[in-house]
Amino acid sequence: MAEEKRRFSRIFFNMPTELTVADTCYTIEQVANLSIGGCLIKIKDDLPVGSECKIAIVLEQTPHDLRVEVIGEIVRSDAETVGIKFTRINPDDLIHLQNIIRYN
Repeated sequence: MAEEKRRFSRIFFNMPTELTVADTCYTIEQVANLSIGGCLIKIKDDLPVGSECKIAIVLEQTPHDLRVEVIGEIVRSDAETVGIKFTRINPDDLIHLQNIIRYN
């Protein structure tokens, strides 16, 4: 059996997400794999590895549809998924992200 090398717990998160790469914004229905360190998004576009991106997770059913915003880097991309490593997050958004993962 392969040894697990991941440092963070991962969850499936069924909430709308916006991915912005360069000047293009993609609306994603769900995040296939979300952790404190990054995420995997199902998308039918082959995006350039190494590109900086912005992720905005929209928390519906919260006052004013609260958003968790994270800056990341595309570390993997193929015809169906994009793997993103989070590189910057402000402290308030980090707390919200930790709570999302803890309670899901």
